[in-house]
Amino acid sequence: MGEKNSTEDNIPESFSVTNVKLALDCPRLFYFNKYLGKKPFPSTGIVLGGVIHGIINKIVKKLRTNTRIAPFLTSDGKIDTAKFEEELKAYAYNLYYEKFTEFSTKFQTIDEIERNITLGWQLLQIVLQLINTLLQKAFHQYPSEEAFTRVFLANERSFKVKVPQVSEDFVLSGRFDSLWMDVSEGTVALIDFKTGPMDKIEFDYAQIAMYAYAVRQELQFRPRFSLFYLTPEKIEERKGTWEDLETLLPNIFKKMKEMRQWTLKTKNFPKTPLKRVCQYCHLHPLCQRHFPHDPPLKVDGTSLPDPRIQEQAFQQTKVTGKLKSEEQTTSLNPMIQPTSQQGEGNDSRSGSEVLEIGVLATNPQKPALLDVKLLNRHIAILGSPGCGKTVLAKVIVEELLLQGYSTILIDPQGDLCSLLLAKDDIGRNLMKNVNFKILTPGSKKGIPLTLDFFKEPAPNLVMDEEYLQTHLDYLSTTLLNVLGIDMKKRIPPEKPLLESIIRSSWGAGESLTFQELAEKVSSVKEITTISTGQSISVAKLISPREQIRLAQMITSLSVGTDGLLFSKGAPLDISDLLAQGPSCCIISLQGLGTDQNKRQLVLSWIVQRIYNWMLTHPQAEQDALRLLFYIDEVADFLPIHPHNPPSKKLLSLLIRQARKYGVGVMLATQSPGSIEYKIIDDVNTLFIGKIPTTQSAAKIENLISPYMKQDSTKLETAMQIIRTATPGQFFVVHPGGLTNEAIQVRQLHSKHETIALERIPSLQTKETI
Repeated sequence: MGEKNSTEDNIPESFSVTNVKLALDCPRLFYFNKYLGKKPFPSTGIVLGGVIHGIINKIVKKLRTNTRIAPFLTSDGKIDTAKFEEELKAYAYNLYYEKFTEFSTKFQTIDEIERNITLGWQLLQIVLQLINTLLQKAFHQYPSEEAFTRVFLANERSFKVKVPQVSEDFVLSGRFDSLWMDVSEGTVALIDFKTGPMDKIEFDYAQIAMYAYAVRQELQFRPRFSLFYLTPEKIEERKGTWEDLETLLPNIFKKMKEMRQWTLKTKNFPKTPLKRVCQYCHLHPLCQRHFPHDPPLKVDGTSLPDPRIQEQAFQQTKVTGKLKSEEQTTSLNPMIQPTSQQGEGNDSRSGSEVLEIGVLATNPQKPALLDVKLLNRHIAILGSPGCGKTVLAKVIVEELLLQGYSTILIDPQGDLCSLLLAKDDIGRNLMKNVNFKILTPGSKKGIPLTLDFFKEPAPNLVMDEEYLQTHLDYLSTTLLNVLGIDMKKRIPPEKPLLESIIRSSWGAGESLTFQELAEKVSSVKEITTISTGQSISVAKLISPREQIRLAQMITSLSVGTDGLLFSKGAPLDISDLLAQGPSCCIISLQGLGTDQNKRQLVLSWIVQRIYNWMLTHPQAEQDALRLLFYIDEVADFLPIHPHNPPSKKLLSLLIRQARKYGVGVMLATQSPGSIEYKIIDDVNTLFIGKIPTTQSAAKIENLISPYMKQDSTKLETAMQIIRTATPGQFFVVHPGGLTNEAIQVRQLHSKHETIALERIPSLQTKETI
């Protein structure tokens, strides 16, 4: 026999019913759920549905295994059904009471809690009515415990069945809710309970058709079905026969075949043919970022029809190979009458996007959700060594990448490079679907980063006098720092000389290399001052000997071992980075060694590039995040006064202005007492891990006290949490959302370890995945 090729080996041989149902709705929902672990629908109805399903399962289990008929027998040997029904209702009520006491942990408002308690009890009463109706019929033929096993054939039953219509070895898996029998008619029915609107009922029909196929294959029954919908207004039932469902199966099998092909090229996953639903999908922004080059939508003729058309067909057509009308179908519960179709559907948009970064420390049942908009207003992560700062930052980065955002990360020690070491399926799918890149300035171990240090800014920036002065100040200060020229006590004369030469070159439309700058420095006789525009002789600033010495130092910087920083590497093109879809650019500083001047040089250049990109790429919506910029261990770049390295001034400028350009800044440090707190004042959200030292704790207390609104008790409680926090636990402070809450950070989808510079090439080729 011939061997399969590698492409065939990669085609999946199994899907779950949920996978297929999502793919029928929208292939992208299937993609985001299966490969990125995203919840397809932001619905609290799922919570209520889980409660009801759990109670039904317990009721059926008790009836099948732990209920005796004797206590309900009358003197003439008949069953007292009224007494039985009262006892069953009391048992169900006790189960429900145990559950609805937990609703405060599931829902956010009192109104939500009360509404869902009421709706849940209404649905449970309908279920009890259905159970009692079926049991009354069974008791006539089987006045014993046998009635329970005759009626309740299966509940919460898992299955795996082969589907040869898809391929020889293909398997469909899933779990259906209830398979119950009407003993008097000898019919079997699948019962499913839906907590939500009927606006996607055609996909529920597809789901129940797959369940029916599994029942037919495994148990040899041809089941009917009943779907019960719980909406805020009413409860409705839809029902049909095996013949109704059988007509849907060919298209479902066809879709399964298509799904197997989609998985080979995840970037080409098709979009839903129902264009109108995209604007209401809570994953729509994520979809736009993951698939930025979508072609115009075309309706796929094999897709299931519009929900409203499908529902109308279900209600009106005849039996001959098509869906049967409700009037022709006998309901399993004669007490429920058909009602009119629901009116307007609910808008499923969830509002702001959120990142699930862990759970609340005081209530692990509640997820800790971070609004993406808060990243646009910047985040600082503070805490002692080992408290989990970098893990929290990596969790936030992972969540952003899963949502389709892009990030630039500064990695001083190699802790962030391990984002490329997947730990689970979600991590592996991140590696497949995110454009990861590790740049290594000063080293060829990874992808060298070229600092086009004197590249001419965009024309509109050159004409902006305020910007130009700031940029020239940064360039000259950074260069002199790297050259080792002292600037702490005075402004050296070399600074205005360099600023004037660079400005004159840009004014002439010229970019500079280090060699060209050195030549101009050695030969220039006269310069124009930046402040007054007057011409002065260079000899009034520095001697010819100092002039030649400066040119030599600049030349040596470009041709020596440091020359790798300025040539033969990849540029940092932010527009190109964002155009590639979700991207994660990690810039490792390990190749620079411990030389702080070089690290300042590289970071300052990166910050300047981001700042230039912002000014030349404005956006209309102020709070819409486009890019996250993260610096791990920022203390060396934001030291307290009187230290003022170039990075400090530029970071301060970036943090003040980045929000309106859609750039979020996230900083982390294990030395909160050593960073400039005036800059932290511009950061909106603080995550504070364990701070055991008195000096640092005092600074933290001063920092967060304004958020406590002069409530000394609340402040004391917060500081107690901060002093005693365990690894991975953080106290969160910001004006909304997780205000003054302690959270426990979730586990990473990637490994957390320090990656030495020598290991980076293997990560770039993804050999370690």
